[in-house]
Amino acid sequence: MAGFSFGGIIAGLVAARLGRRVRVLVLLGPGGMGLAGAQRLRLLKILPKMVPADIERVHSGNLRILMIADPSKVDELAVFLQIDLGAFSGALQKLAHAAEHLVAGRLSR
Repeated sequence: MAGFSFGGIIAGLVAARLGRRVRVLVLLGPGGMGLAGAQRLRLLKILPKMVPADIERVHSGNLRILMIADPSKVDELAVFLQIDLGAFSGALQKLAHAAEHLVAGRLSR
């Protein structure tokens, strides 16, 4: 099983529930792990009065800080995907909650 970013959190929850049935768990850039001692870089913030170009610069900067090792790889497509996927974060959280309940229900049978 593998999970990237928020999917890493979901994969971790599912793997914890499935126990030994999961042979391998690979987490790629999972957030929210609460790792002690990890260096915390300041992310750029989106402010209410920002225009779209400023919002794109914030996302581009945050991609450089958090996710992409080679800053030259942060292109228009990467920024577009970051913004577009960010719009679905609420839906992803609901999906993770539903998946946790689904797995818990199947394991209790």
